[in-house]
Amino acid sequence: MHTSPLFAAQQNGIPGEAGTGSPTTASTAGDGSGSAAAPSGGMAGCMGGQSMMFIILIPMMIFLFWSSRNANKKQKALETGLKIGDRVITKAGMAGKVTELNERFVKVELAPGVGVQFLKTAIEGVDTGDPKKDEAKKDEAKKEESKDAKKDEASAKDAKKDEASAKDAKKDDVESKKDAKKDVGKKEEARA
Repeated sequence: MHTSPLFAAQQNGIPGEAGTGSPTTASTAGDGSGSAAAPSGGMAGCMGGQSMMFIILIPMMIFLFWSSRNANKKQKALETGLKIGDRVITKAGMAGKVTELNERFVKVELAPGVGVQFLKTAIEGVDTGDPKKDEAKKDEAKKEESKDAKKDEASAKDAKKDEASAKDAKKDDVESKKDAKKDVGKKEEARA
């Protein structure tokens, strides 16, 4: 039975890859030529794929390291900035007032007489207030500003009316003086 060099290479190489067999296997296949095909793929192809994988993974790993480092810095700053009386929110979603502090733990009063001890790392942040109350304050401020603006507009309109009436009064005064001069001129003509 006669086998071709290509078939012999496929049997001895990696399954599914043609031409990856050893040169000795191909030359002893029985064709008598003694020459073998150069292996394709091999180490060069493998190294190219691995280098691309590293090129993609290294920036991702740097980004993850950088972001976790920033998060740790923020958490440390929060932990050192805590003081008794601060309103805080925990990672579990509970809100309360800090009543005690020590190196690792914080005691938070959730309701009058109900104190719970948390790790400092469980504090997510300082509570800045109720957003609904903040919005209500902003709405009230806007209403007051609009009232003030309306008052300013009304006073401006009143000022314009006063100016217009003053102009009208001046016109009437000027016209009455002209009429008076005409009357004086007519009386003088009548006397003459």
